[in-house]
Amino acid sequence: MPQSNVYVDMNLLTNGNFDVGYIEMFGQRYKVVESNTEKYFTNNFVRYGDIFSLDKEEKIGTINFIVSSLSLIEGTIRLGDSTFVISPISNTNAYYKITKTK
Repeated sequence: MPQSNVYVDMNLLTNGNFDVGYIEMFGQRYKVVESNTEKYFTNNFVRYGDIFSLDKEEKIGTINFIVSSLSLIEGTIRLGDSTFVISPISNTNAYYKITKTK
């Protein structure tokens, strides 16, 4: 399965004012718009978003980030029929691995 490393700006992700961000996967950039945040205890939440193409501004997928104690635990991206998982890389707090699972 294809995989790559991605950079995650945790300051932006954990900021309560975050509305719009961007993600780049395998050389393609997408816009992410926050749709909801579910909070669990202190510093634990799941942030949900919709993914839009940059050229047509149409919704093409969804994304979620599971955050605990200001660290990204896991994320899931769904684009069309494809699913990608974002998971931690040991010994770093900023870079994560993205793997296509479907």
